[in-house]
Amino acid sequence: LAFLLNLDAHINPQNGAQSKLINAILDQLESIDEARSVKMIPLGKGYSIDTLKSPLDDEKTLAYLNVYKKDLGKFLGINVDTYTELIKEDIEKAMMYIHNKAVRPIMKNFEDHLSLLFYGQNSGKRIKFKINILDFVTYSNKTNIG
Repeated sequence: LAFLLNLDAHINPQNGAQSKLINAILDQLESIDEARSVKMIPLGKGYSIDTLKSPLDDEKTLAYLNVYKKDLGKFLGINVDTYTELIKEDIEKAMMYIHNKAVRPIMKNFEDHLSLLFYGQNSGKRIKFKINILDFVTYSNKTNIG
């Protein structure tokens, strides 16, 4: 545990603060009942877990996506420059732009496919997804919209 947390000090059983921290972490880890469960344990300042770094190189992935951002924007039906400007000015407007231009058409297409799959072509029934966009907006914007 000391190795994982990169503790500079030696763990001393006589140190009450260290013992309390370690026992609290161990109690939380031991309380996990399923192998598939994930437990988030907030740590104070001075701790880092370097041994659990992602094996993926995020910088390479982001650089790759950045090169093809314009093509990806065309594929999704959005103007990347407009979206980039909206991100700088107003994150909620950028979110609405992505929702209306990219997410909604994809969800509509998915609804059509699932409706055909489950009900067939001659059925009047449809599967419909409902996204409450207000769930993704700040409280101040909700009151302005309302």
